[in-house]
Amino acid sequence: MGENQLPMNRIEKAVLQTIHRHRMLESGDAVLVAVSGGADSTALAVLLNNLTISQKWRIGIAHLNHGIRNAAADMDARFVERLAVKLGCPFYLKKVRLKEHHRLYGGNLEELARTSRYDFLAQTASVNGYTRIAVGHHRHDNAEQVLMALIRGSGLDGLSAITPVRSDLIRPLIETDPQDLRAYLRTRNIEHIEDPSNNDESFLRNRIRQRLIPILTNEYNPQIIDALNRLATISDDENRLLKQLAGDAFQQCLVKQKENCCQFDAEKVTALPLALQRRLGRMAFEILTGGTRRLTFGHLEDCLALLAVQNHPKQIDLPRRIRVLRRDDLWIWRQEADNLRNVR
Repeated sequence: MGENQLPMNRIEKAVLQTIHRHRMLESGDAVLVAVSGGADSTALAVLLNNLTISQKWRIGIAHLNHGIRNAAADMDARFVERLAVKLGCPFYLKKVRLKEHHRLYGGNLEELARTSRYDFLAQTASVNGYTRIAVGHHRHDNAEQVLMALIRGSGLDGLSAITPVRSDLIRPLIETDPQDLRAYLRTRNIEHIEDPSNNDESFLRNRIRQRLIPILTNEYNPQIIDALNRLATISDDENRLLKQLAGDAFQQCLVKQKENCCQFDAEKVTALPLALQRRLGRMAFEILTGGTRRLTFGHLEDCLALLAVQNHPKQIDLPRRIRVLRRDDLWIWRQEADNLRNVR
């Protein structure tokens, strides 16, 4: 598949090593590649396509036109379609009107675009028999994500940043430098699109890329990208261990679980290390609501304080209709049917 197949070069070998190291793909897998038309995703499509003969993968290319940039977005879609034709890959396109949705319903436009993109990719992969979805995050993206997590005061989940594999989602470029990807495209005379939004400093990520990282590199650590990626790897490994320990502790402390309620033995929870106590609370919130959105560190600290309360009932009201109570020997997390008035 693909035209002008060349002997495997240094970048292709490095990406293939990343794929094998993290067990992203096996021979015969079908991979849906998310391509915006930018240098990173374009390079990802070309790289994977050039590796298909030796690896026996099936490649498809998908593009979501958000409609945010109007005529420019339509041009991006046509560019990606031409790339798919050039590579000999099936092409999947969907156009949505996010600006109109944002105007009607509000919310964070950037988050809405991200959610729409991943929903489109998952649905397209499912309908067309793709076993993996590949996206073009590279090691500089990972470093930027670590800094965003530090600025926001995140825990290990945030510091783990952009993991190489998450369920069916893979990131074959996560150990590759963006300048190598651009060089790779130049050697093959492959064009790409420059998205002007990448220079918009109203976005925190762009300010980190254009201001903070150069300062850290020039004045503190010339190898700051390496250091931040190392921190992400260490955080991810330790986070996985703590999640396993928290899962075991959850089962040991659980007294009863229903669709809208988790009840724990308060004495057993109190005997746990503080890190596991917090994780039990996060797990209960996630089980009841489907995620941890709007749950803060302060919320967890308030809920842990209930463990010290004895002899009379106390409660904390959290977002998403979650009420946490200390009643007798139980630490209870419950999702109420109605909205709560005293949400902290």
